Order: sequence, then C-alpha cells, then structure tokens
Amino acid sequence: MITHDTTVSQWLLDDDFFPVVEYTGPLPFPMALERADTSQTEDPYFLLGNYRLLLLPHVSGKYQLITGERSWGRLNQGKQDNSGANHLFVEWDGQKIDLTDIYQDTVQVQRNFRCGVGYVIWEYAFSGIVITKKITIRPSLSVTGGQSIMQVDIEIKNDNPQAHQFLLTDVIIADYEMNYQQNWPKKVDYKARQKDNNSDFCAVEFETNPREPFLWKDKNSIAEYEGFPPVLFMGSKDKASIEHNVDAAGNSLQAIHEVNLKGGGVQSFSYQLGFSFEEDYKAEWKAFCEEKTPVADQWQQVLPTFETDNERRSELLWHAHTLEALSQYSRYFQETKTPQGSQYDFLWGLHASVRDHLQHLLPMCYYNPTVAKSALRYALKKENARGQVPIMEKGFGYQTDDVYIQSDNQLFLLHAINEYLRITGDSEFLYEVLPYYPLESKAEGTVLDHIEKMVLFLRDEIGLGPRGLVRLLNSDWNDDLHFVLANEPFNRMYEKSESHLNTTMAIVMYQQFVQNLSSLKPADEYTYQIDMLKSIAQTQATVLYENIRKDLGGASFFKRFYWVDQPIGNEEVYMWPQAFGLQIPYLDVERKAKMIEVVNERLVFPEKAGGRLMEGPLPFVKEHYCKDGCGENGAFWFAPYAQYVIGVAQVDLNLAWELFDRMSLQHIGQAFPDFWLGQWTASDYINSSISETQGHAYNMPYNAHAHAYPLYTYYRLKELEK
Repeated sequence: MITHDTTVSQWLLDDDFFPVVEYTGPLPFPMALERADTSQTEDPYFLLGNYRLLLLPHVSGKYQLITGERSWGRLNQGKQDNSGANHLFVEWDGQKIDLTDIYQDTVQVQRNFRCGVGYVIWEYAFSGIVITKKITIRPSLSVTGGQSIMQVDIEIKNDNPQAHQFLLTDVIIADYEMNYQQNWPKKVDYKARQKDNNSDFCAVEFETNPREPFLWKDKNSIAEYEGFPPVLFMGSKDKASIEHNVDAAGNSLQAIHEVNLKGGGVQSFSYQLGFSFEEDYKAEWKAFCEEKTPVADQWQQVLPTFETDNERRSELLWHAHTLEALSQYSRYFQETKTPQGSQYDFLWGLHASVRDHLQHLLPMCYYNPTVAKSALRYALKKENARGQVPIMEKGFGYQTDDVYIQSDNQLFLLHAINEYLRITGDSEFLYEVLPYYPLESKAEGTVLDHIEKMVLFLRDEIGLGPRGLVRLLNSDWNDDLHFVLANEPFNRMYEKSESHLNTTMAIVMYQQFVQNLSSLKPADEYTYQIDMLKSIAQTQATVLYENIRKDLGGASFFKRFYWVDQPIGNEEVYMWPQAFGLQIPYLDVERKAKMIEVVNERLVFPEKAGGRLMEGPLPFVKEHYCKDGCGENGAFWFAPYAQYVIGVAQVDLNLAWELFDRMSLQHIGQAFPDFWLGQWTASDYINSSISETQGHAYNMPYNAHAHAYPLYTYYRLKELEK
C-alpha cells in the first residue's frame, strides 16, 4: 500500500504494516550546494540501529558502521569524511565488479533500495542475475541492552535460461577512526590486526598508537581520545566462507560464496557482522545466532501504536523507529540517551549538546518512559555539584563547555523533568540518588538535590540583567550570537545582555515546576526542601513575568534579546520568545491571539514548510557564517516551530493541527520534491524563503530534532484534544 510519494521517494507499508521508504531518485544524486559533503550527498543515506550500534546505509550499498557507546567512531572509515568502506564484489566473465560503486561502468547495474523498520534491502540486477542483500538490526529491549551485531542475508537469482557460475564476496574494510578526529587534531593512529581467524569466524582488533603521551589513563578513566576501541568480527553458520585479508585496499573481513546457479535457480547465504567491547565477543555472536524471535515482533515491543490515518501513522512510526535506532548507551554514564546525530555526532564526533538530548526524550515520556528516565539520569549525572551542566562530551566522559557559556541548559533540563513528571506521574523519581559529575568524585544527591542546585544556579549564577530579564551570557539556544554581534567588549556583553527566550521559557518552566511539586504528597523529610523550591520558583516566575510584561508594553510580540543596551527584535519578529510566550499562563488570550496573527503573517505563511526563525537575517557586525535564511540566520527550525505550535494549541487547537502538518515529512517532501533532504529525514533546520537555497540545509540529515519534535507535538496536541 502506497501512503505518499515524490520524485525522490515512495512511502509504502510492509507485511507487518510498518512504514517502508523506497528510494526512487537518481544515483548519483545531483550535488546542489558547495558544502554538500555535509548535507545532500550524491549517495543518499538512511539510518538503522539500536542502543549499541548505529548504521548509516547508503542507497548504493555502502554503509557507515558506527559506535557511540564510548566515543563516536567508525569501524570502517572511508577515504573521505562521513563515509564507510565496504564492497559487494562479483567476479563475472573475468571481471571484478563492485556493485556498490555507483560510478563503475563495467556492466549496467539496475538498483532498487528500500529501508524499513529495522532493515534495509538493496537489489542489484545485471545480465539476468538479481542479487538481493538485506541487513537486519534488532532493537534494544532494555535501557542497557542491545547487541552490536547485524544480520546479513544475501539471495542470488538467475533469470537466465542458461547456468551461471561466479564468486560473490561481501567485504568490510576494518579501519577504526574517531569521528572527532575528522575536525579536531589527529592525535591517535589506529591500526587493525588479526585477532581471530577461522573459516566460519574472523575478528580484528585495533591497535592504538597515541602521538602524544598521557592521552588516557585506563579503560574506565575520562579521556578526550579513545584508547580502547572495540573488536570487529564477522561470522557465518550458513554456506559462507569467512576470511580475514590484508591487501592493497587494507585490512578486511570477507564473506565469500561460490555461486553455481542453474537457469531460473536461486541460492542464498547469511552471515553476521558486529563489534564488541567485551573479551568474550564470540559468545555474543553465538547468542545472537541462537535468538529465534522474529525481528518485527521485537520492534513491535518497543514502538508505539497510533490510531490515525495511514499517512500520519506511517510517519509517526518512522519517527519513533528513528529515535530508537539513534539512541545510544553511554558506557561512562551507564545510561541511554538520544543524541542529535547529524553534525554534532556523525561529523564532529561530540556527544552534544545536552540541550538536544533533553529535547529528544520528550516524546519518549509517552511511549518509552524507561528510556526517557535514563536520558534524564544521563543529563543529571552530567551536572556538577554547583548546578552547572556542560554543553558537550568528547571521547569517553570528557565534558566541556568549550567556548560556549550558555544560559539555558538548566532550563531545558527543568523542561524535560517537568514533562516527565507530568506525563508519567513518576514522582518517586525525585527521590532517586544520582552522582554528580565527575562520577569519580563519588559526590551524590537526590534528583531534588540536583534540581535545587540547578534552580540556584539559574537564580544566582546566570541571574538577571539590568532590565530584570534572564541574562544571555554568551549564548542562549542560538549559540552563534557572540561570534557575529561582537561590537562590545566580551565582559560587558556577557554581563549586561539579556534573553527574552530565556525569560519566557523560565516563566513557563518555573510555573510548571510549581504545579508538579504542588501535586506531590512528600514524606516529612522532603517537605521543607519542596516548599522552598516551590517558593523560589514561584517568586522567580512572578518577578520575571512582571519584568517582561513591562518590557513588552503595548507591542504585539516579545523582543528577541538585548545586546547590552541594543534591543534586537523591536520591529522584526523572532519565533523563539513568542513560542514560549504563548505558553505563559498569565498572558491574556487576546494578546496571544494577536501574537499568533503576527507570527503567522510574517514567519509562517510566507514559507513552503514550517515557519522561519526570524523575519530577516540577524543584524550582525561580523559576517555571519550562515548566509541569509540559512541555519541560525533565519532558517525554519523544527524545535522552535514545534514549541510555537504547542503555544498556538492553547489558544486555537484547529489552527495548531494545521500548523503541525506543515512540519511533516510528507508536507516538506512535497514542498521540495526534488531534494532528498526532507523526504525521510532532515537536518535540524531547512533553509527558508529568504535564502538563495530554499529547502536545503548545510547541516547533515538525520538530526533527531526532525523526528522527536513532530512526534512530541503530536502527543501534546492529542492531549489538548482530550
């Protein structure tokens, strides 16, 4: 059954009524941007995975096998950044043909590609031979569970009347590389060497050669660079011969099958490919081979159900599957979180940013609260004993703010805690004891203690500026401000700039926090602490509302921020502060309705999809690294737009549903039918109508925002319907 299609993709349903995307566009895909290496590549890709493994399969048959359990790393790093090295060779009529090479012209190869829930299928047809390769990945059924192993099944069919004999070899090049070293100084060289070599099972380990001393202490100590990568292995109990090989192409593992087909005949073979950080990796492989539960049944266990039409249901299931596939277990924090993917993780190799991780857990509060809670624990364990929450993690547990002195990480953590408590009712979570960062310090406190330190950090460390609004520091959600508006000495800017986004968000979060705490019946030992937290939060919410109401005056919308004494957003409207402003319970409905009218007229309805971040590009002193209408400089972003839709829903639910549909992949795909970006995934933004490249993005696709926020917004709107 077809649900919807464009010139690039077709959405179908498989036998389990799961969504399937079939790629129907050209290959190679025409390059559209100068920086297309990080966005719309010539070889489009999809995403599979579980909490222990991540795979980016390309339409050609190439794939990137990735681990995020310790540091982000590719097990089969290709010659270019963001690429993987693998081949499917056919030795045919004295020639060695690589079916994954979209530029080879030895034979004419017809390709078909489909990606579903937990699997991907490539079909290659040439000279009357059809080769079908399927990779299947099982979901993680617990927060700490999941096998970093994938099943590979290959079928060969001879449509010719005459017999054919040839050799088929499926190859992965064993080449470990930290994603981090693609953009930061290369300090470690990794070399593959044989560890296990039998006809049915081969493995390689990666020798580490640090270029500097003291890059790591031991396997369990914080380190910016990876000193303990996993073992890569391949095994087969079914007709394939497994070999380890070292040649000019590098160190490889190979599954080889001698094909001998009569006319009209069919042959098949299977093997398993995986990696492990454990010593007994072969036992993991054997346990994987013994598992008989159908993979679709396992995915049914972890995915939600939706009672809605086929098109919307397919897309919501696709989003939920993507979040499950993207989520990764952290060996340092011993929790599972959903990373951004895209630029931060795949390109830069950073577990960043904590703000993103907190937003991605929001829909899981509804259908997978166990993982949502683990992601919350992950974020709380990143907090230090002062209440500071660093933005990013490099390597293994190495946390840093880098150049970002952000003012909103605690607000996003409070937002996630509020939603988890409101949706699940799990108030006992507040009394759990969790460590502070670094875990080696052994300092710990209840979740309430962690929240108390965050609230005090917001009040006393971030504090308020000269107009009584929450300070900006050097960045709120828009973390490029201090790069392009630096017309003031840094310390003066840092001290006096204020954020209307932070202020409106803080009012909403404090008020929701008070409501959550007011619903509790705590034990005597927590009564004083909870009463004090309610008092601080209510006082802050009241003061901030009075200050921003005074700043708003008779205007129809909130400003964006004060850059020292310069107001930004007096005349031109910005999305973020209106999004949370509409969720302020104290603001009267008439004023909210006017705000919606202005935002829709200036930001939403001029766009083909969603609504752009700002009316015009930022007023910058230095040249912005994003062109007008791109990125933080005026694109459509899923996160602020979704919060805006949620705000609108509290005034006009029917309008909110109409706006909701404008950020669906179906809508975006039809608005820009000739781009693969936006068809089955997207970056965190899409260039707006004030851009010369509308519909594109410079950041890589498969950003969790594009999947988490439509899903979360759907649940929120369904709640409001009731």
